[in-house]
Amino acid sequence: MGKSTSLGRVEVVLTKPNGERIEVEVGENGMVYIDVETDRRCTMNVAQQWAELSDEHRQKASMFIRSIQQNLEGLLTN
Repeated sequence: MGKSTSLGRVEVVLTKPNGERIEVEVGENGMVYIDVETDRRCTMNVAQQWAELSDEHRQKASMFIRSIQQNLEGLLTN
């Protein structure tokens, strides 16, 4: 049986100092989308089922997204 995410729908966009833009989306449909843009050109585009990610990648993605969610919620309540 495949693994699922309890993260709900999440979108994270990071723009690095060098202008590189990284967008990660976890859809409620169980898909993970990763887009990387450099100089306004797509340099990487990945779409994969959450259940197909390796255990390590799934764990790292979950920890990263939960950390952002918790820290943002804490920032907004203070």
